[in-house]
Amino acid sequence: MERNKPPDPDPPDISFAPLSPNFPLSQLANVACSIADSQIPSPSEPQSASNQNNRKRPVHDLNNVNLIPPKQQRNQIGRSRYSATDKAPFIVHVSRLESQSNAATTLHPVTFGMFLVKNNIANIVRDGVKKVGRNRVSVEFTSPQDANSFIINSTLTKNSYVAAIPTFNITRMGVVTGVPNDLSEDEAKSYLTVPSGCGQILKVRRISRKVFRDGITEFKPTETCVITFDGQVLPNRIFCCYNSLPVSQYVYPTIQCRKCCRFGHVESICRSKPRCSKCGHDHPGDGCSISEGEAFCVLCSGNHYANSKSCPELGRQKAIKTIMAEKSLSYAEVSKSIPPVSRSYANAAKAATTSSQSYRKTVFLKPKTHAPLSPSYDKAAHQHIINTPSPSQPDGCALNNPFVDSNNISSLIEILTKWNVRSVFHKKHDLIFLLNKYKPLACSIAETWLIPSLSFRMPHFNILRCDRSDGYGGSALFINNRVPQSTLSLPALDGEINIVAAKVEGITVMSIYISHPCQNFLASLRDVFTNIDGPMLVMGDFNCHHFRWGSNRCDAFGEGLVEILDDLNLCILNDGCPTRRSLPGQQKSCVDLTFCSVELAASFHWQCTALTHGSDHYPIVITLLNKTYLEKSSPPLLKYNLSKPDWSSFASLLEEKISVLPNLNSAFPHSSGHCHAKSCYDAFVSAITSSADSTFPLRNSAKSKIPSPPWWDPDCTAAIHERKEAELQYNEAMNNDNLLQYRRVYARSQRLLRKKKRRGWVKFCTSLSPSTPVSAVWKSINRFRRGCSPSISSPITRETAESFFDKIAPAYVPLPPEFVHSPVVAMVDPLDEPFTMEELNTVLRHVRDSAPGIDGIPYSFIVKAGTNAKQYFLSFVNYCYFYGWVPDQWKLQIIIPLLKPGKNVDDPNGLRPIALSSVLVKLMEHLIKNRLEWLVESRDLLPSHQFGFRKGLSTMDSVATLVTDVRTAFSKNESVVAAFLDISSAYDSVLLPILRQKLHQLSLPVKMVQCICGLLVSRSLVLRVQGEVFEERYTWKGLPQGSVLSPLLYNLYTIDIGSCLNNDCRILQYADDLALYVTNASIVDAASSLCLSLNSLHQWLLDHGLTLSAPKSSVVIFSRKRLIPQVDIRIQGQGIPVVKKTKFLGVYLDAKLTGTEHFNYLVKRCERPRHSAKLLNVLRQMPHRNGPDVFFSFPGRKGSVRSHCYL
Repeated sequence: MERNKPPDPDPPDISFAPLSPNFPLSQLANVACSIADSQIPSPSEPQSASNQNNRKRPVHDLNNVNLIPPKQQRNQIGRSRYSATDKAPFIVHVSRLESQSNAATTLHPVTFGMFLVKNNIANIVRDGVKKVGRNRVSVEFTSPQDANSFIINSTLTKNSYVAAIPTFNITRMGVVTGVPNDLSEDEAKSYLTVPSGCGQILKVRRISRKVFRDGITEFKPTETCVITFDGQVLPNRIFCCYNSLPVSQYVYPTIQCRKCCRFGHVESICRSKPRCSKCGHDHPGDGCSISEGEAFCVLCSGNHYANSKSCPELGRQKAIKTIMAEKSLSYAEVSKSIPPVSRSYANAAKAATTSSQSYRKTVFLKPKTHAPLSPSYDKAAHQHIINTPSPSQPDGCALNNPFVDSNNISSLIEILTKWNVRSVFHKKHDLIFLLNKYKPLACSIAETWLIPSLSFRMPHFNILRCDRSDGYGGSALFINNRVPQSTLSLPALDGEINIVAAKVEGITVMSIYISHPCQNFLASLRDVFTNIDGPMLVMGDFNCHHFRWGSNRCDAFGEGLVEILDDLNLCILNDGCPTRRSLPGQQKSCVDLTFCSVELAASFHWQCTALTHGSDHYPIVITLLNKTYLEKSSPPLLKYNLSKPDWSSFASLLEEKISVLPNLNSAFPHSSGHCHAKSCYDAFVSAITSSADSTFPLRNSAKSKIPSPPWWDPDCTAAIHERKEAELQYNEAMNNDNLLQYRRVYARSQRLLRKKKRRGWVKFCTSLSPSTPVSAVWKSINRFRRGCSPSISSPITRETAESFFDKIAPAYVPLPPEFVHSPVVAMVDPLDEPFTMEELNTVLRHVRDSAPGIDGIPYSFIVKAGTNAKQYFLSFVNYCYFYGWVPDQWKLQIIIPLLKPGKNVDDPNGLRPIALSSVLVKLMEHLIKNRLEWLVESRDLLPSHQFGFRKGLSTMDSVATLVTDVRTAFSKNESVVAAFLDISSAYDSVLLPILRQKLHQLSLPVKMVQCICGLLVSRSLVLRVQGEVFEERYTWKGLPQGSVLSPLLYNLYTIDIGSCLNNDCRILQYADDLALYVTNASIVDAASSLCLSLNSLHQWLLDHGLTLSAPKSSVVIFSRKRLIPQVDIRIQGQGIPVVKKTKFLGVYLDAKLTGTEHFNYLVKRCERPRHSAKLLNVLRQMPHRNGPDVFFSFPGRKGSVRSHCYL
């Protein structure tokens, strides 16, 4: 309705009206917030024709406020100050008052910044001064009070400046439907109310509909109103006389001048020269008779009229208006982020000709031809595709291309891809090749031929599927797991329509396959497209024809689809080239379509490839020109390639450098502040890195390339190359002889690939022996399965990462506790003695290379180092241990968030922080852990209910203890009420002063305690998410997850947790997993006693900085009684759910202890690794040269089955 509104004679932007110097400051902002860069001539100074070429703005009398244009006075709504509840950014727009002598005043941002500095106006964001207009700058302040003080600053008035808050920053506009027509705008404003928490209604404007009747134009009011709300929150709904009315975002209309064809103003206020909308020349467009096929768009240089709805510049302007409304930004800010489609207006006007290239260019056409308007396709373009293969096409590649008949690759897109595969299992290697070549962000697959119960996966991609029950048809989306994404739920459709959709980088990506088009499907497609919010890109095999996309005929379904595209402002990206290759004598057609929203049309580049890759459809490549997604690549933590290391050269070179390092024993820490030790450590690290740089090659950044299968060899590559040559020969001359030759070569290559794959599997099975490492077996199995390591199903967004980082390292950190180091005294405790070389060698024998810390040094550099280097490192460790000092580099940790099993990636609480520290400090932690562990176990300090991370104890001991007590209670006709508790972020919430106090209470060695506290206090954290590194922060509590000391220290931190419980309540603890249970003949009495213990435990946890999550906890009543009374278990008023089964330390326990739940879980878990079960079957049936014990000793049996058999 809004598009039919009569054109507004005023520009829609915001500007500042010139004011009198005597104007009251309290009304300054109301006058200053007006239409941007107003070009309306003063009523007293009508604009002449000669003045049209003079681009100077009209000037108003500075002493007469009443001369402010009426539109500016009408838009002066809202407040003129920021409130305390407003959120950043706190922006103030400033302009200089224009005088009669200098009408074209220009305000430079640097000049105004100098003015701010000279007048000591502070509290401005570092890059807060920006240019937003010819005579206007934007100033962003750090607080609303500073912005308000700046507005009323008398210095601005004295220097002829006027400042005001931009309206878009303190108001929101929404659209409401359902307001009766008989209500005036003022009456509607009085009846409408907003919910609490939202600002008041400032203005109501009713939208009118233009109606043509009997040659007369009328404007009839509708029930739709545009409402302006005060504040920065747009309510979801408002209320009118006990009725709830939904509120949607209002987007400013896109207006275009009919005189100069520019956007942003109308003809009545245009001061430019006339420009023809058809040919682009300097004359009015009314008398131009040029056809649309010969037209030239002055905005984008395309072959269409400048006022055409298919113009990409129109889509860009609409996108700007949409982003302005959604993000509350100015036109200048948004237009900078969305670059122009082609070139500037002035340059396009100078180079206007009647014959030019289209704005959407392909690499094959010079000049590019537009989509044909007659029933014929672009034969020259197609022949050019056939005769010019892609220069990036490899000669040989890992492909497996069975079943050439009716297999389509309808579109391959660098951002999103689609392929009609006709059985995705048989075309998996072709798909892998195309994914490796184009590296798309998403891949759309049609005709997957998958049933819903059949699993299918692809490395580095998350798969969304829409399968048919008969195993045919189907559609799928493969989305790169590094891209922000979300699944969209679609209504149930007919089985002949397979649609799957997802949000990828803010764009709705949709894959469609329609096997047999029918007129009844058009209504379903219209409903699906209409309900999509925001821009969309649709790819699919529609099996329909129309002249619009290059077919040589039209059918009924194609006509209906074109009507839907026109009604919904969707643009076809096909350029007329045929997408399907036919047999000799058959006509080529375009059944694979790609269309998108009008705002995206100018951002995509569409083209066909040269080869079909064994299919009868040409792949289509769509490139996003203005890419919003750029893969963030960061250097790997381990920057050296250690696949073929030369350790002898490294060790000898390191020994030479160590020999010239200063002696660490000459340090005087108390007088020099450990400066000498710091320099010695820096020299030691520099010696290691320089030796590694001279010895090992650098490692490339990790790439998401899918590897070839293990059975691929040069014979396979040669077969694929031969198939490619046969296909090119057929493309050059489409006759029956070349077709038969191509089919023979294709069939021969398929037989070879199947043979190689079968022999490769048999060779792998026969190579196994009882001594084969388990890791090597599973690595080979995953290569055959095309497997990949588990990854987060969806990448972590920046908002989630910031919330997660705020949780573990808040922006505000209190001062660290002052740990007073004990004076250096003579050795009293044997554990305070320096570490020996034997202890270091013991640690080095058990470490393996893993992700290094910020210095990039792996364990192997120390393991393979010479004796002098190890001794130097050991001396530095003893220095730190003796004085309780730790270098700052050892406290800097990289935090990698890992998704917890079964958690949502958008929930910060579902991420587990893994701290990557320097391996040098890890070696010191290993040394301390070995001593501390021996001391704790020898003194029997830990209670018997702690089973976590203790030698000789495991989860089976804790589960067996609980099961034994429950079965004992059953034998005595008693019941057990057990609570399985969840402690939220246990390691991250440990209070270090309390931990230090408990370590001293346990009479641990003083130097050991000092060194442990030095490692934990004032740690600095750097969050690394998907290649992006966040700013360094400090933390004042918590144990680093990933440190070998953390589990043992947490056990000591909770050593007295059982002291707060009742005598009849027993506790089982495995790290942060707790189980409390009470045995009693009466279930009610047991539940009552358990409640008292839970409340005491809750208070103990609060005193220690820990919290108990009641919703994530559960209660199970183990009893053989038939009638179980209702019990209410609460923790500080929060109820804990009572369930019939629970999972405790990997084991499912039911209330009767039948074991049925865990056995069912075990069966499902063992059914997952299909290839390992297949391998067992092969090993059992085939004769073995290594003896019959290979099957029984196969490590996969232990990993697949026995690892889950607890009971």
